[in-house]
Amino acid sequence: MQIMSGAVDTVAVESHSKISDLLTYSDVLAFALDPIYNRPIGGHPHYLAGMEMRRFLRDSKCTEKDCARVVVKNRTNALKNVSSAYGTKLTTDDVKRSPEVFSPLRQLDISNLVDGSIVMVLASAKKAKEICDNPVWITGIGWNSDTPWIENRDWGRAEYAESATQMAYKMAGIKHPSSDIDFAEIDDKFSYKELEHIQAAKLCRKGEAGKRLRKGTFDSEGRLPVNVSGGSLGCGNLVEAAGLHRAMEVALQLRGHAGRHQIRKVVKRGLALSWRSIPTATGGAVVMEVGR
Repeated sequence: MQIMSGAVDTVAVESHSKISDLLTYSDVLAFALDPIYNRPIGGHPHYLAGMEMRRFLRDSKCTEKDCARVVVKNRTNALKNVSSAYGTKLTTDDVKRSPEVFSPLRQLDISNLVDGSIVMVLASAKKAKEICDNPVWITGIGWNSDTPWIENRDWGRAEYAESATQMAYKMAGIKHPSSDIDFAEIDDKFSYKELEHIQAAKLCRKGEAGKRLRKGTFDSEGRLPVNVSGGSLGCGNLVEAAGLHRAMEVALQLRGHAGRHQIRKVVKRGLALSWRSIPTATGGAVVMEVGR
């Protein structure tokens, strides 16, 4: 906004996670719950993710095995990302054998916390052309915060993600996301969230995320690669910096600087979609392009 207003022409954006310093992560999450009706229930707030996952699976035609496939895909993708912390070879059986912690969420369905920092440089169009030979253009941005009251949410859909992406698409002039977007970095702090966010972002029709996943559509070599970086499941959950992490990975792919996890086909437009995580319902989206 500062750049668009003309106040400045170059801005450095930094976000970081030093979550290893926090010994009471679950208590911080609980503090975001309503202090009268929800917080006294006790327990780790991730039980909300378990409840939401069960509702999502019921409504979406996705299965627990599809969620396990997301884990396998992203942890495998992360093996090629030198900045990842949790890349490894897994099978869907490995995921399904991991302990059930917040039914039906299993231990491997949940991204592990990690420390890290992201820095990106933004500039006006004129300045970008002066200082960079291959700039990435931000053509659409969107954001949304759903109700903070968990009792008032529509648990059958990620409304915050729908609204944020639609805002970004409108700004970018995108009318058919499933064909206009070449690849995406989608929030996957929980395995089911990748599938839920894919549908919310209209990258496939409702009820088709699991089917497309099984067909390989979202693989690194697929028609619409999702989380080639490894996402939060493979790289680690950067908490408040997770959104900028998704955006950074889109920029790296568009510039051809992603290294070993670079998408092989030519990509010209990508989507980054973030979510602040349990217990909030806040999301942000950005569309980036090259060759404009």
